Amino acid sequence: APDGEYIGIYRGDTPIAFSPDFLLNNRLGYKYKSFEVSLQTQYVSKQYLSNSRQEDQILDAYCVSNLDLSYTFQLPQVKSIRVGATVYNLFNEKYENNGYAGSGFYMDGTEKVRYNYAGYAAQAGTNILGHISLSF
Repeated sequence: APDGEYIGIYRGDTPIAFSPDFLLNNRLGYKYKSFEVSLQTQYVSKQYLSNSRQEDQILDAYCVSNLDLSYTFQLPQVKSIRVGATVYNLFNEKYENNGYAGSGFYMDGTEKVRYNYAGYAAQAGTNILGHISLSF
C-alpha cells in the first residue's frame, strides 16, 4: 500500500500456479523399411498463472501435435545417414504455454482499488525443422 500498510489476502485452498489438472502425451510411430514417421500429441488443461485462482489470469487448455518424418540410408565410409524434418504445431494451434500475473492497488481518492494484470508468451504457429544425423 502507498502508506506502507500491510495488506493481506487469504486465499484458502488454491491450485498451485502452472500446475494443470490433466496432461496427456502420446506418440504414434510407424516404420517401413528405411522410412519412419511419428506423430506426437500433447494436451494440457488450463493452468492458473498465480496461486490466487484468478479466472482472468489463466493459461487456456491447449492441444499441440508434431509430425516427424525421416529416411535412413547408407553411403560408403558412413554407417548410416538419417535425413528428415519435423513439423511443429502441425495444426497451427494458437496457444500460450507460459506467462506472468500479479495484482496491485491504487488510490482512488481515499479508497484503495485492487487490479489484476497478466502477460502471456504466445507460441509459434506451424514451423518446420530439418535434420541430418550421421553415424560412422
